[in-house]
Amino acid sequence: MKLLFNALLILSCLAIGFAAAKIYSIPYFSIKNELDPIALFSALVSVLVLYFLYTFIDKDKEDRVREKDLILGRIEEIYQLIKSQSFEFGSSSIEYSTAAANTKRVRVLLLSIEDLLKEVGVNHHKKELDSILLEIRKLNNLLTYYRPPETGEIMHDYIPDIVVRDNIAHYSTNRLKQINSSYDKLKTQVLAYQLKINRA
Repeated sequence: MKLLFNALLILSCLAIGFAAAKIYSIPYFSIKNELDPIALFSALVSVLVLYFLYTFIDKDKEDRVREKDLILGRIEEIYQLIKSQSFEFGSSSIEYSTAAANTKRVRVLLLSIEDLLKEVGVNHHKKELDSILLEIRKLNNLLTYYRPPETGEIMHDYIPDIVVRDNIAHYSTNRLKQINSSYDKLKTQVLAYQLKINRA
């Protein structure tokens, strides 16, 4: 369809040029009534070369846009995954193994995005990606790390941030606020990263 449109456009331009030459007579400018085969061949070759260059460049540009769209779609999936994980913390408890696996999954997906961006030659914004990975590490610590009471600490005054019973992690109110804050920051960073990749 695109090829037919281009061919019709070229033919209509030639027809308009031919008609204009027959209708208008420009002083000091004459048109020969004979065809020079070498000039005609040269003009045809020039048109064909331009057409193929345009087609090649356009296809290359289309492929690059399509690749970038696929990668942006994957980043959107990561964003939605982070969003759904943050909703799991509506209550103050979650399976400990799930909490540990969630951040690992996001980290692995982001590293695969970095590899894909390198492969297709799109700037992967290393600084922003490292910032996201650092936030994931912090979030993982918030989800899984707990400090046992130190020796000499009075046990009844000690309120742990995480208590794990039967593979269920129960979080203190303070730790839950930190986790939600970290998830919000992570979502913002991933969205900003997505926008940067889109502009690349």
